[in-house]
Amino acid sequence: MDLYDVIRDERDFQIMINEEIFFHEPLFPILELVQYCRQWIINANTNFAYNTIESEENPLLSFMLQKEKWRISSVWQKFECEVEFSFTEVKAFIRDIINQVVQE
Repeated sequence: MDLYDVIRDERDFQIMINEEIFFHEPLFPILELVQYCRQWIINANTNFAYNTIESEENPLLSFMLQKEKWRISSVWQKFECEVEFSFTEVKAFIRDIINQVVQE
């Protein structure tokens, strides 16, 4: 299962779930997202909601705990995701975002 794909351009960001584009934004504030991700890793067993002043619609990305599984959503999502993720998968996704941006 492909949970994500972060394109090397700092501003182009997409999330793929089961080989379908769930979220894509070519002018995404990725560095701001990384700051949210770093904070979330510290308090990692709480819901994750990324809100930005760059958009009137929020949250741009969220992971919400529901019945011991995590659900992804976004105000800009391309489809309703029925896939549920484990805590380990969500944490790995968040860490990968941080690592890919920091390595650039």
